[in-house]
Amino acid sequence: MRKKVLSVVLCGSLAAMMLAGCGGSSESTSQTKSSGTPASSNQTSSVAASSAASSSTASVTDYGTGELKVWVADEISEFTKNQIAEFQKANPAYAGYTVTVESVGEGDAASNMLTDVDAGADIYGFAQDQLARLVSAGALTPLQGDQLEFVKSNNDTGSVSAATLSDQVYAYPITSDNGYFLYYDKSV
Repeated sequence: MRKKVLSVVLCGSLAAMMLAGCGGSSESTSQTKSSGTPASSNQTSSVAASSAASSSTASVTDYGTGELKVWVADEISEFTKNQIAEFQKANPAYAGYTVTVESVGEGDAASNMLTDVDAGADIYGFAQDQLARLVSAGALTPLQGDQLEFVKSNNDTGSVSAATLSDQVYAYPITSDNGYFLYYDKSV
């Protein structure tokens, strides 16, 4: 239970930090395999947590110790490590957790999770077209309660539907678009 609570809080914090690092709004989130995964119309993040959850833990509760594994793209590994350290410093109740950050991007995360769910990450991002495979493999669980309400109230309908399978929401959306872009070479 402690691991699930910490992964939810860390996930929400990481999602907000990822958006801040990309110059987007701070209204994003991510997820974990133990409490659900994020989804968006194209990218998703595994684990569950919201900044609302971290702010609601005003009393100093000791969540004990444990280990968490986080998979992020290589380009943001150091950033993620720094954000986790800052989070643990600001939230001493979670200081007993050892968090390992590994460079595994969204393109490889789903395949790696499907290979060995138990050895996979607690928090990871994935493309929303992998949602059904991850659910059937037992790598994701549905969001419930405050987590579900947070996703529904802070994301547009398209993002929420991308994180939904059989009327169950499994992930925290990272983005609500496909991220398409065009290169234009005017010399050709």
